[in-house]
Amino acid sequence: ETLEERSTFHKKISDVLGEVLPTLFPSGCKKKNEVNLDGFIVDLYIRPTKGDPFAVEVDGRTHFTTTASALTEPLTEANQRMEGASRVKRWLLLQLQGVQTLSVAKHHVNLYDEEQMKKYLKKLIKHAGLKEQQE
Repeated sequence: ETLEERSTFHKKISDVLGEVLPTLFPSGCKKKNEVNLDGFIVDLYIRPTKGDPFAVEVDGRTHFTTTASALTEPLTEANQRMEGASRVKRWLLLQLQGVQTLSVAKHHVNLYDEEQMKKYLKKLIKHAGLKEQQE
């Protein structure tokens, strides 16, 4: 499946990341869609000129399990958890490739306008400790 066949949301995240990344990595970075890393396809692969590479997965509801409270309350980041196969994929990518993988939960972020999405993605990347490294 190519990016052209993917959701418009996936394309939107890729476009917004294209605007956000230069502010976080002023020395530059390369962003690629649908990259194969040791047999694992990642939605977006980012390789900063000065910094550690990382991946961004655009995840729908099937990538998450929920707690019992989600049966009676709206879904939030607090009452759901990444499901097992997705967690193992991320762990393997970190162990085999040294690639940290960030998750963008479609069912949360699709409620954001573009400015909110930019803020969210910046915060997600910064919170993961990903930054431009000094030489």
